[in-house]
Amino acid sequence: MALALIKGGDNFFGHVVATFDLSETSPKIFIDYKGRAIHSLRVNGVQVTEAGAFNKQRIFLPVECQKEGANLVEILFESEYVSDCQGVQHFKDEQDGQEYIYSDLEPANCRNWFPCFDQPDLKATQKFVCFVPADWVIASNTSEESNSKVLSAEQAELFKLDAPAQAKMVEAFAGAEHYIVEFGTSKPMSTYIYNVTAGPFAIFHPK
Repeated sequence: MALALIKGGDNFFGHVVATFDLSETSPKIFIDYKGRAIHSLRVNGVQVTEAGAFNKQRIFLPVECQKEGANLVEILFESEYVSDCQGVQHFKDEQDGQEYIYSDLEPANCRNWFPCFDQPDLKATQKFVCFVPADWVIASNTSEESNSKVLSAEQAELFKLDAPAQAKMVEAFAGAEHYIVEFGTSKPMSTYIYNVTAGPFAIFHPK
């Protein structure tokens, strides 16, 4: 998944790639999502344009796009920060004006962050690349693998970020300086354990 975590406490953008196996196709298969908007939905390489595919808290995958065996779904999304600890929490310190964000997803609030199969018995690995403001640090479930100012061609291919998706990430910062951090692949875990923490934090690493 790719994320553009911007300041302001309103919204942020992301692009998620989900791979999963189906024993059979069904019109009832959906992905959980309770965000602001879906800007692009692609199922097994087919661009989905049906207006009703995203219905408030569910993204239905058209049965004609599904297939038995391996499936791949790509979603460009826009989510909102929360203030009730049910998603990606935004906090602004009234004393110094600094902004902090952190995820709080128990028991089933990952859907407020990004599109996913949000049930604890479905475990999956996760891998992030994050666009963050220049004066923030960021941490996740796994260690940082790279840190750069520009997305590499290899990263764009790995996270399936085409030109429109990359433009959405960069434009979200409205010209403000930012950098890009890639994290390693996690072990299989439930969605409520996924984590992102960003802001002017101090990070300590155990020896």
